[in-house]
Amino acid sequence: MSAAFLGGLFWLVLAGVMQGVFPLPMKYTRVWKFEHLWFWYALLGFVVLPFVIAWVTVPPLSEVYSRVASPPLLWTAAFGVTWGIGSVLYGLGIDALGLTLGFPIMTALTTALGAFIPMVVLTPGMVWQRSGLLTIAGNLVIIGGVIVCTIAGSRRDRQLGRTETSNILGGSRSFAGAVLLCVVAGILSATFNFGYAFGEPIVQATVRLGASRDSALNAVWLVMLPAGGAVNLA
Repeated sequence: MSAAFLGGLFWLVLAGVMQGVFPLPMKYTRVWKFEHLWFWYALLGFVVLPFVIAWVTVPPLSEVYSRVASPPLLWTAAFGVTWGIGSVLYGLGIDALGLTLGFPIMTALTTALGAFIPMVVLTPGMVWQRSGLLTIAGNLVIIGGVIVCTIAGSRRDRQLGRTETSNILGGSRSFAGAVLLCVVAGILSATFNFGYAFGEPIVQATVRLGASRDSALNAVWLVMLPAGGAVNLA
């Protein structure tokens, strides 16, 4: 295996671990309201960090965006907004259904749809190729896991005599309502990958100005993440 492949695999594993543990502090900050937690998460993760990374790794940002037509910028920002809505619901889903059950449901749907739908829309010829069929098979396994998790959670609540879920925000939801919230969150969160797909002109403009393709993706982040961050902050 090449060093580039091993390096990429390392960063993927690290990203997966970080993505898996990011909601964990919510379990230990019960004195804060949900809005307090999500405000700092959104401000630092969706606004400050993307700007710093793009400023360090990308050529003059104003020149990059001046070389890109309006439609790709608007599409990328629009998918950032829908992903931002999904991100808010993500937090509410964890709050409503818990980290053990809500997080796997939302992450699985985001992963499955985020990989499958851009392939169908942008490269439909790949669907019936070996890579496309493997993607479909993997998605079916993921969706099957979501169904198993949901059934297991429902049976657990029945055994414990629960009919509603409790959360930080006050009030309660039925188990079905909490699951529906998580499903919507997972679907909307998948649109983050759509932003990458439709933001390709931003990447090309950045590469033409001398950035590597890896660094050029940070210019796409700086459009998508603050757009979604604005929703979260609001």
